Amino acid sequence: MTDAGPAPLERSVPAPEFKAHCLRLIDDVRATGTAIVVTEDRRPLVRVSPVREDRPPLAGSCAGQLRIITDIDADPAIPPDHWEMIT
Repeated sequence: MTDAGPAPLERSVPAPEFKAHCLRLIDDVRATGTAIVVTEDRRPLVRVSPVREDRPPLAGSCAGQLRIITDIDADPAIPPDHWEMIT
């Protein structure tokens, strides 16, 4: 068995085929993540693509998961005399 590689990002389907098999093709898009470009006379008409779930906002995403163990002003990891100022 050979590895076929990753699924293509999209494939083309003629409009009459899409009309005849619309629900099955939508299920395929959802299952595989491969978008469908519906064509007429080989020209693209519309794209049917999977909906990506929204990611949670980055701000506050670690709330309750991190703990501050020291005061960085009182006990910096690098002593102040080793700091280099960029002006």
